[in-house]
Amino acid sequence: MEDDCEDNCLPEGIEFLTQSDIDNFQTTYPNCTEILGDVTIGEQWYSSNITNLDGLNVLTGIGGYLDIRLNDNLASLSGLSNLTFVGGLISVFNNDALTDLTGLDQITYVNGNLYITYNDALTSLTGLENLTSIDSEFTIGENTVLPRLDGLESLNSVGSAMQIGANTMLNSIEGLSGLTSIGDYLYIIGNSELTSLEGLEGLTSIPGYLRISFNPTLSDLTGLDNLTSINGYLYIMHNDNLISLAGLDNIEANSISDLYINDNASLSVCDIESVCDYLAAPNGAIYITNNATGCANQEEVEDECFIGVPEMNSMDHFSISPNPVSGSANILLVLREHGLMNCDLFEVSGVRIKQLINEEKPLVQHS
Repeated sequence: MEDDCEDNCLPEGIEFLTQSDIDNFQTTYPNCTEILGDVTIGEQWYSSNITNLDGLNVLTGIGGYLDIRLNDNLASLSGLSNLTFVGGLISVFNNDALTDLTGLDQITYVNGNLYITYNDALTSLTGLENLTSIDSEFTIGENTVLPRLDGLESLNSVGSAMQIGANTMLNSIEGLSGLTSIGDYLYIIGNSELTSLEGLEGLTSIPGYLRISFNPTLSDLTGLDNLTSINGYLYIMHNDNLISLAGLDNIEANSISDLYINDNASLSVCDIESVCDYLAAPNGAIYITNNATGCANQEEVEDECFIGVPEMNSMDHFSISPNPVSGSANILLVLREHGLMNCDLFEVSGVRIKQLINEEKPLVQHS
């Protein structure tokens, strides 16, 4: 029996379990262009026989979530090309013939989570070029042949956590170059071919923890250079090719709750400003173990951070006034001969705060 639902189309939602369900949709529900409830395409426990979504090409809106799952023969989402709005989460899960996301081209905003997971043939995120914001969590995980995140260049905000995990062929995240805001933690784990974090330069703060682990070819953390604060623990673990923590230099130490730097086989340079400042005044637990020499344990990192301040040979050529000082001060230096003058300002703990002078100076008095 036909159901004319132009004004009240499927408020209870609908499940498309077979190809015939897709093919018969427009006949069964004439004039239905906006489904008010949730939409599931595919089976819950085993693969459906769905091969295309052409019968859904009249849909312009979904009031609830859109769940596309377990369709081993579905190679394209092009039947959804007129869809402009989804009122809940979007999940694209375990569709082993799907190569890209063409068909979601008119979606600009996800009013919930976006999950792109376990799609073993997915090689491109083409189809998401117009997506600018995700209201909640964004997860890209277990897409075993996805090499890049191209297609996400318009995405500027994620309302909650962001997870990039176990994409074994992922070698670049530069497609995230437009991202400026996330609402919770950032989790980058288990991406075997990822060599760089370039693409995250737009992030200045993370209101949750930062975890980077089990990325064996990641060589540096460049891309996070503009990050100045997190609101949780900093966790760097099992990144076998990582040599230096450079890229995390600008994180304010007081925004880090706990510090974990463990099992990074090549990591020898940990004495960056944010880490040194945290070690000087920790807010929580410190776990630094089993990295390369120079960062093998907490004591080694502290030795590199707090090298001490060499004494002046003669106080006759150096003075500070007023002394002691609580605000501004005048520093007077007299060079014995023309040469390089280097003057650094240190905290009592030994942490360098600022380099005041580092240049050639003539034989005169300087202040």
